[in-house]
Formats: sequence, structure tokens, C-alpha cells
Amino acid sequence: LDAFNLRAGKPARHIELAAAELGFFLARAPEADPEASDVAGLCRISQESADAISALSRAMADGTITPGEARKVRRDIIDAQAAFAALDARLARIEEGTP
Repeated sequence: LDAFNLRAGKPARHIELAAAELGFFLARAPEADPEASDVAGLCRISQESADAISALSRAMADGTITPGEARKVRRDIIDAQAAFAALDARLARIEEGTP
């Protein structure tokens, strides 16, 4: 079911719930793009992080974070983590001598 959902661009809820139950955070591992610019990676990290911070700020504005707002902030955090992971994968390839 999760594989079907992923192919359809939907979240893999079963594996996400299992990971959360075990105290883990699940994020899809990015593939290192050898053509990617390190500057572009830093810009993506900055943008995704700013989106998460902005979403949290908006959610906290009235003093109460709703479930919908929490979902939005968490999605933005996952996007920021994915941006960090993509740059990390590229740097790992460089470290291994296979840029």
C-alpha cells in the first residue's frame, strides 16, 4: 500500500506510523545529483528552512497551533531536512572521491 501511495505522490503513512511508534523519524533518502551546484543546495536549504520557520510563525500567531497548521509545519520541516540530506549526499560522494 505504501509503495502504491509513493508512486502516486502520496505519503507512506504505514511506514511513517511504524517509524514514529519506534521513536524514529522517516525521511526519504535523496539521490546525490552530480550536476547539482553546492550553492543551489545551500539556497534550497535556506528557502525550505525559511518556509518552515514562516509556517510555524503563522501557526503560532494566534497562540494556538491547530492540527492542520501542525501538519503544514511538519511537511515544511521534512522538506528542509530533505534539502540538507541532498547536500549531505553530494558531499558524501565528494568525500568518497566520486563527485
